[in-house]
Amino acid sequence: MTQIPLAYGAADRRVGDFPKLETVNMFAETPASDPKSLSLVGRAGLEALAVVGDGPIRAIFQRAGLFDGDALVLSGSTLARVTKGGSVTAFTGTVAGEGRVSIDAGPGVGGVSECRIATGTEVYLASGTTVAAETFPDDAGVTAVLYIRGFWIAIRADTQVLYSRVPGDLAWDAITFTSAEYEPDKAIGLARLGDTVLVFGETSLEPFALTGTAVNPIEPYGGSAQDVGCRARDTIVNLADGVFAVGDDSAVYKFTPSARVISDNALSERIRLSSAMNLRAWGFRQDQHAFYVLNLGDETWVYDDSNQLWSTWRSDGFPYFRAHIGTEVQGVVLCGDAATDSGQLWRMTPEKLTDDGDEVEHIATAFYPQSEGRTICGNLVLECARGVAPMTGQGSNPLVGMRQSFNKGKTWTPWRFRTLGAAGDYRNKARWNGCGTIGADGMMVQLKATDPTVIRFSKLLMNVPA
Repeated sequence: MTQIPLAYGAADRRVGDFPKLETVNMFAETPASDPKSLSLVGRAGLEALAVVGDGPIRAIFQRAGLFDGDALVLSGSTLARVTKGGSVTAFTGTVAGEGRVSIDAGPGVGGVSECRIATGTEVYLASGTTVAAETFPDDAGVTAVLYIRGFWIAIRADTQVLYSRVPGDLAWDAITFTSAEYEPDKAIGLARLGDTVLVFGETSLEPFALTGTAVNPIEPYGGSAQDVGCRARDTIVNLADGVFAVGDDSAVYKFTPSARVISDNALSERIRLSSAMNLRAWGFRQDQHAFYVLNLGDETWVYDDSNQLWSTWRSDGFPYFRAHIGTEVQGVVLCGDAATDSGQLWRMTPEKLTDDGDEVEHIATAFYPQSEGRTICGNLVLECARGVAPMTGQGSNPLVGMRQSFNKGKTWTPWRFRTLGAAGDYRNKARWNGCGTIGADGMMVQLKATDPTVIRFSKLLMNVPA
């Protein structure tokens, strides 16, 4: 009996014509019963929460202690508060444009919740029940905003200039600014890492610190700048203990604040071939996993910071994951639909086994290398979750499919399906007999399950005695 290793991550490297390893709509987790191994588990499903405006959903923001815990959702020109139960209350006023925005919030004068939105051409303030554009020095555009300890930081569009508002200010002061001057590149994005402000430029990253003075609220950390830029503002995400972003070299980085590459050559290639304007990301934590969800326009790659592995997620009928933008606070994950004409807001929950009724296709890949000679594959047996299907309806007799390739994924055998066990049927394992002869190119195996049942793939075994 031989264990065939599952590919716990995904890879699709075109240069060099490497075999494509698919891990779709799954993530890896170490089981307490076998701490030296990994299992693949199906991702959380989506359930409809509310509809906000007519779309596209341009931003979702939520922070504990602000706006009574409500999420702020910008859909088209409509900004609205959304409760955990899905009640929607629109602000009076509109936010011009349709593109994605930079958004942040914090307590203002008297502790009143304030939100600011930078659209690239203007900066808006939302407070109470109203949202309206603010006056910015020289009527300049604003590409990013950040709140930190009562201070507001804003990037003046197409410049290195950072304007600041100190606590108690009633307007943006034309003389309260500094510049990110480590490189002559434009500043494009902001992030907060503890008490440090990270200023992302096109080719550089420069950390700033609060000074505590109104005349010069922030200043650069001496000797801490890095020669790593950001390819797209909308890939910058605060998550867990770091900040994630796509670099100007198309690699994905985690900043703590030092930069560490977390992508591989295959993903960097996929990003390089994608338009920068299509790149966007968001992140959430669930059951001690921290997921960075990166959308490339026509595909979605997801990094799990708990085990440093990537997978691809997608929705039924789409090559990408429909939840293209979102937020998470205290275990509640809210996300917005990717369709430009949709204001649909979703809640993402591990116990949901579908995407609001649409099936979720789970795919895993395994590879058995063969350097010389031939090996008979008498059978394949999948160790997985069994007997946890719904009592009736779709999925009450869940199936798992298996197919093989003996030429590294160029061609595949037809899918062969086996049961995952009806409710309470824990004994029968998914077993495929007569699985051919493995030659010099080895054997790739793909596993697929789409029924709404608990999905866990633990081990794929070959030549298991009867």
